[in-house]
Amino acid sequence: MGGAGKTMLAKAIFQELKAQFDTFSFIESVKELQRKKILLILDDVENLIIAEDLSRVCDWFGEGSRIIITSRDMQVLKHASAFSTYHVLDLDFDDAFHLFSLKAFKQYEPFKGYMGLSKSVVKYCQGNPLALIVLGCFLYGRGKEEWESALDKLNQTPHKNIVDVLKLSFDGLDNKQQNLFLYLAFLINARVYKSFDLIRQLYGSSVHIEMSVLRERSLISVSQKEKIGMHDLVLQMGFEIARQQLFSSPKTPVRLWRHDEIEAIRCMSLDASKIKRIALRASNFQKMYNLIFLKVYKSDREKPSRLNICGDLDYLSEEIRFFSWEEYPLPYVPLQFCAENLITLEMP
Repeated sequence: MGGAGKTMLAKAIFQELKAQFDTFSFIESVKELQRKKILLILDDVENLIIAEDLSRVCDWFGEGSRIIITSRDMQVLKHASAFSTYHVLDLDFDDAFHLFSLKAFKQYEPFKGYMGLSKSVVKYCQGNPLALIVLGCFLYGRGKEEWESALDKLNQTPHKNIVDVLKLSFDGLDNKQQNLFLYLAFLINARVYKSFDLIRQLYGSSVHIEMSVLRERSLISVSQKEKIGMHDLVLQMGFEIARQQLFSSPKTPVRLWRHDEIEAIRCMSLDASKIKRIALRASNFQKMYNLIFLKVYKSDREKPSRLNICGDLDYLSEEIRFFSWEEYPLPYVPLQFCAENLITLEMP
């Protein structure tokens, strides 16, 4: 019944409780809102059901109303029945350089003597605005030695604030999708030709839906020739996740990014021209029963291999899919070598 005090009571409750909430809004009349021309912006929507529900209320609002949704997941926008979608592109070098300079120097150009260092940072960021802002703010007011030290560190480990934001897309994946992403990151880092056909042979036909999810979350790209790619910062995020997995659960099968991460190997890639001289016991391979990928290569052909095999290599995992060994040191393949699952064999 009108005039009973419903609105007055609702306003009193609103004033009483609003301090307990992060955000709040009181809409006095839904009917009035229904006729109004509004602009509604919803940022970082992840839930498919919420997105679908939004599409059902569009008719409530007045003619000319606009609803803008941002999401890391293209599938969310499909469920929202978006009239049009826009994929935000990376900045070109000039725009990226200006954005970084504004954060690092509070002006459009670097200070004298910082031009080369600034270009190195901008190149590292690969046009990603978040990385440009985070690193620009981090380097603001620091001396050249600190800049050089920061760049050296970035080549080993990405900045935590950048990883934390990029990792949100990874965290939204299920276990199978997360593992596929990490394997793809490993293959890209190992400079293996990445095609849908190779991935399908590794994971079976069900890989198509998993790859589709990774694309929708902008974790990978696929060219017209079906070659799989990954943004450099996303690739670095993969390295960091793999390292964290190694430290948190050393007995779980993982991917080997560096030669000093030996425990429970599933994938291994070694640059024999750059590692410290090591002797790998042939018997170690008997423990690598989860190994599916093994690549030994030399990025510097002028340098000798620093990897030595001690003993007779008489065993390789039955799960091995990819075997590539530049300057293979033995005159024969392992005696207990099962080629049933092998996809690629390279022994240049």
